[in-house]
Amino acid sequence: VEFDPGACLILYSDGLIEQRGQSLAVGLDLLEKHASDVADQTPDAVCNELFGRLAGNSERDDDVVVLVMKPGMDLQEYHMVYPARPEELRNLRASLREWARDRGLPRQVCDDLLISVGEATSNSIRHAYRDTIGGTVTIRITLVNEQLNVSVSDAGKWRYPYDEEAFPGLGTNIIDSVSQDLHVSTSGSGTLVTFRVPAKATADDVRG
Repeated sequence: VEFDPGACLILYSDGLIEQRGQSLAVGLDLLEKHASDVADQTPDAVCNELFGRLAGNSERDDDVVVLVMKPGMDLQEYHMVYPARPEELRNLRASLREWARDRGLPRQVCDDLLISVGEATSNSIRHAYRDTIGGTVTIRITLVNEQLNVSVSDAGKWRYPYDEEAFPGLGTNIIDSVSQDLHVSTSGSGTLVTFRVPAKATADDVRG
């Protein structure tokens, strides 16, 4: 079968659509609906979204496997949605490190990216979903003209824990020290953090 660039092929095991007390037809309809919503995202993001929406909040009697293929995908973009849990930070770092290595980014650039994205994501996990369960953090990175444009967003309501209320902003200070044009926007629908990381190491970075 030939696929046009931009097409999204989703392969899955029956555990994704089978749920106790629910017909397969309902499961297939839900899969079609959610797949249509997220098909324009990267393969990793599509897998995460489908798993979270269809199997993440319920017990399954069977294994769940999802495989996504997108011919002609722009590999200069990183787009992932992570559950807002501290243990996911390790997965984020490993995924980002591999993405940066595949694009030949200098080690110092990779380190700055890991630090800044890690701090922004950690802030969302700690502050945005302090009183709720089941939130997510979305990371988008685009590589354009030797600049990494980064956005980290959540859909929670920020509240600082009592031990940090007297000294807020330490995480954003760290991000600001290794990035450029840091901007934080908070609204009723969540918080968006954006910044840029130069994709080319400077002479000082190389000497350091």
